[in-house]
Amino acid sequence: MFDFLIGFIGNLLSWVVDLIFSVVHFPDPPPGLVASVNQMFDIIRSGLGFVDFFLPLSTIAAVLSAWFAVWSVLHAYHLLMWILRKFPFLGIE
Repeated sequence: MFDFLIGFIGNLLSWVVDLIFSVVHFPDPPPGLVASVNQMFDIIRSGLGFVDFFLPLSTIAAVLSAWFAVWSVLHAYHLLMWILRKFPFLGIE
């Protein structure tokens, strides 16, 4: 169920990004920038291989997902409370 929903949202976002980039034409990046980004991703991949030796990547993905969910809820709560405090007649402090 959730795999279908996540896949649908991913395809929808991909379609929107493709639509935006088909309207706006960006120039090709310089070759030096492309080489630097590729080197950075190679370093990240080798680091993930080292981490995967100690912890499975599925465990790390689950922990990072849970951490991001808690972080998002906490910040959404703080934002909501900040907005509600702007209305003095509500009496929220």
